[in-house]
Amino acid sequence: MPLVLILVLGLMQLALALWVHTTLIDAAGAGAHAAALAGAPASAADDTVRSVLASTLGPDYVHTVSAERVTLTTLSGPYSTSDLEVMEVRVKAPMPVIGLFEAGDLTAVGHAVIEEGP
Repeated sequence: MPLVLILVLGLMQLALALWVHTTLIDAAGAGAHAAALAGAPASAADDTVRSVLASTLGPDYVHTVSAERVTLTTLSGPYSTSDLEVMEVRVKAPMPVIGLFEAGDLTAVGHAVIEEGP
C-alpha cells in the first residue's frame, strides 16, 4: 500500500508540474501577441503575462518576464522568404515540487510576428 501511495502522489506531482509548464507557455504566447501589436507599450508583455496567470497560478508566481525583438532567419532555397522579425517573450517561474512549493525554475518562451503600423 505505501508503494502505491508513493506512485500515485508522484504521478499527481508530475501532472501538476506539466500543467504549470503548459500554463506558462500559454501566458508567454499571449504576452508575445500583446507586445507584437502595432503601437503596443513596452510593458504590454509583462502586464498580459501576469494577468493571464493571475487566475490560475497567482500574479506573484512569476519571477521574471522579458520581451525582445528577435530576427528569425529562413533557409535559402527556391521557396524561401526574407527574414522574419518576431517578438520573443520569456517567462521564468519556479518549478513546483510538493504542491506549489518551488525547487528550480521553469522557462517558457512565446513568439509572435511583429505587426507594423500604417
